[in-house]
Amino acid sequence: MVEADYPLIQGLDLKFLYDFFDPNTDAKSGKVERYSAGVEFMPFSGVEVRPLLRITKDTTIPNRDYTDVHVMFHLYL
Repeated sequence: MVEADYPLIQGLDLKFLYDFFDPNTDAKSGKVERYSAGVEFMPFSGVEVRPLLRITKDTTIPNRDYTDVHVMFHLYL
């Protein structure tokens, strides 16, 4: 995984991610790549909200590329 963050203002970061998975490196097919972009919002201490748009390119099954929205909530105690 490769991740890049860019702080826009205090409590708000722009986030880009790239994931790569290839369970069988001997075959040319069967890899999965995922590109993600979104923000990391920390409205107050101990709370984080991270909405991401994720685009997945999957060659393990033909025509299985998809796009989804992923929202994560973190509570730090």
